[in-house]
Amino acid sequence: MYELSPQDVNQISHDISRLEINFSHLADDLIDHFCCDVEHEMMKGFDFSEAYEKVKRKMGSLRRLREIQEATLYAVDSKYRKMKNMMKISGIAGTIILAFASLFKIMHWPGAGRAILISLLFPYAVYSPVYLSITRKDPNHSICHIIIPLPYFFCLFSSQLSRHGFL
Repeated sequence: MYELSPQDVNQISHDISRLEINFSHLADDLIDHFCCDVEHEMMKGFDFSEAYEKVKRKMGSLRRLREIQEATLYAVDSKYRKMKNMMKISGIAGTIILAFASLFKIMHWPGAGRAILISLLFPYAVYSPVYLSITRKDPNHSICHIIIPLPYFFCLFSSQLSRHGFL
């Protein structure tokens, strides 16, 4: 198994950084991909410079790598927008259900307590997984972003569940 020297990896990293790949995860993946392909070509008997040139030709032009970056950013952005829309919809739906549940409670209609419980569980069931996935993927997140909401949700739902006889 051939291994690239640190100087070879630095050359590949420098060349990819000149491509203006702004999405850091993609740049790291491209560096890794280039290194693996160059090592594979070196196993066939090429020296580093020949193997690297062969891999660059195989990968295509600089324009192709920028297209890959644009496609990656679009995919990431569209997933992020879908998650944000899901959070908005769950918040609005929970608010609407809570408004109707409050009306039921004010009018002393049957099922008001269960409707309030559902209105509180609905946004939590949708919002919490999305919130946790967003904060987990955020490079600047800390464990506090995950831990702080947990006691609130635990207290809220345990009190509602015990109040309605579920606990």
